[in-house]
Amino acid sequence: MSLSLHPLSDADRANGWTPAHQQAWRQRVTPFIEQGILTPPVIQVVDLLGRRSGETRPDVLLAAALAVRAPGQGHIYAALPDPGIDTSSERLPTPEDPGEAALLPWPADRVQWRRAVATSPLVQLDAAKTPSRPFVLSDRRLYPHRMWQDECTLALHLHDRSLERLPPSNAQLLQQGLARLFPEPSPGRPVDRQLLAAALACLRGFTVISGGPGTGKTWTVRNLLTLLFAQHLASGAEHPFRVAVGAPTGKAAARVQESLTSDLDTFVDQRGCHALPEGVASERLLHFFEALEARTVHRLLRVDPRRLGRFQHGPDHPIPADVVIIDETSMLDLVLMTRLVEAVPPTARLILLGDHHQLASVDAGCVLADLCRAARFDNPHLSPQARHDLQAYAGLNVGDDLGASQSPGLQDCGVQLLTSRRFTADSGVGAVARSILAGNGPAGRQLLQSAQHADVAWLPIGPDGTPTRALAELILDGYGPMVRRLLKGSEGDERSFHRALLTQLDEFRLLCAHRRGRLGVSGLVELAEGLLRRAIRGFRPRGLTYLGRPILITSNDYSVGRYNGDVGMIVEREGRPVAVFPSGATDVEYLSTARLPAHETVYAMTIHKSQGSEFRHAAVVLPSRSSPILTRELVYTGVTRAKSRLTVAGSPTVWDEANQRRVARASGLAERLRSTD
Repeated sequence: MSLSLHPLSDADRANGWTPAHQQAWRQRVTPFIEQGILTPPVIQVVDLLGRRSGETRPDVLLAAALAVRAPGQGHIYAALPDPGIDTSSERLPTPEDPGEAALLPWPADRVQWRRAVATSPLVQLDAAKTPSRPFVLSDRRLYPHRMWQDECTLALHLHDRSLERLPPSNAQLLQQGLARLFPEPSPGRPVDRQLLAAALACLRGFTVISGGPGTGKTWTVRNLLTLLFAQHLASGAEHPFRVAVGAPTGKAAARVQESLTSDLDTFVDQRGCHALPEGVASERLLHFFEALEARTVHRLLRVDPRRLGRFQHGPDHPIPADVVIIDETSMLDLVLMTRLVEAVPPTARLILLGDHHQLASVDAGCVLADLCRAARFDNPHLSPQARHDLQAYAGLNVGDDLGASQSPGLQDCGVQLLTSRRFTADSGVGAVARSILAGNGPAGRQLLQSAQHADVAWLPIGPDGTPTRALAELILDGYGPMVRRLLKGSEGDERSFHRALLTQLDEFRLLCAHRRGRLGVSGLVELAEGLLRRAIRGFRPRGLTYLGRPILITSNDYSVGRYNGDVGMIVEREGRPVAVFPSGATDVEYLSTARLPAHETVYAMTIHKSQGSEFRHAAVVLPSRSSPILTRELVYTGVTRAKSRLTVAGSPTVWDEANQRRVARASGLAERLRSTD
């Protein structure tokens, strides 16, 4: 393969470039392009930087190309190894076959390679006072400058917030509310993690609450908001209590709002009202929750239409809120999280919710996992200061349940919820999820294959990766009733009928690791449409606006109010096809098919896209062969989308290999957070 580079200009020659330099650079990177490690666009970017800076050394430009490539692979930086290439620990982008790496022309002297990079006019050192350059070298980590800047900025902001103490306006009222909203602590038993999370969040400016599905994150947050609302009233503040609730996708935002407002009248009348100051009517709490509107993070930050990729809210124009709550934080990448934290007012509380065992963000970084690692969620500790505040203001004595740290820091701001309220002790879905987290993939597979649990099942696939009759029956059972109901038509209120169809659509979903292939999204969508067409008279899945087509929005469109992750359906209204989407807990919204943003058919979706969603019955379909994208985190995320029933279709070998493979992202955030404590 011949790499095309722009001819040298007079300015390039003045900067020291010659045809010999250009030829050496071309020869250096061509093998990496042929192996699929680097791409021509990446090389063109680095080639331009090299010409402008006068950097002609091929090894240095190769390192720069690896750093430019890193964010596209989910990494914050590229690692420059000292003794040799170790793909598992250094995370250098090498071919799948380790034997191929040895055939590539990596620099022979790794120490000299790093030294050359450190002296390049393209590179500044981590703590250097030199003007900004395109890359930053920190030890053996070569960052694109923007990623380094965001990592440092985020670490500094989170460290500062982790030290913020916010004593309550009325400690007695706080203790009264905690006693009313949470189960009474049992003598001799460990402190309730939900109670601890709420108490810490009432006393600190920054809190991370992590937990698997059904561990009560949003249940805890509703109680927490009730406590903070009561404290706001007790403070005598004249302005209304302002809460901003966000999530990475529209679907996740809708789900968190539904959780916060579910059975609201009962909550307020039976529990919430007892946490309010004396004489305050319970209707005020009810109206507060009814006014909450969960939005996507992009909507919270308000995209600036005049500046691509920029937001209207930031350090100089923060989000107008007293509390900012973000759900599904694992889906936020480093850049977006940095913009969010910068936009939170210094006086506001920031509360992050998520499951750090799930997949990391699609874009670069693994912020929630880094946060939980830095906060030592695997071995929780509290400082003497945090223990004092819990005892003095919340009346909570954690005793020896948690370890002791010497000084305040991030470890005082995080709580891992452990007890699942959704998955009971006899739940097969819960047992499979626990096996995955424990790293015991074969045990989880045996649970699926056995008849021990009625809520989980295993379906084999064909020897060559073809769908089986059992998978076809599963698809028909999952989507057939909804299609038949649609074709039968409404016998009453049209909006209620369409809302019922959308609810039924979310009862079942096929979840895939890959987008393409017979067992990927495209293949299974085609299979589902063909099966339903042959099985149900009158169903004609042709074109883009056929009646009953389920759709997934794949990009944000603020002009029509539809966002990435929104799920809807094509229905008929007044004789014309329109798209219908859920609105609130019970209503719907209609949109002309001509105004739909980018979208796709959603009988099947990738596991990545399913984050933030839950389905009564989730069917995880694995590819016929193992691949790098199949990891323990991906499988865990797919399995935990199931609320009541789980089916896994695949081969035992692929399942077992996927559960052995971990997501490994190059990020320095956890280390920076630890170094600031």
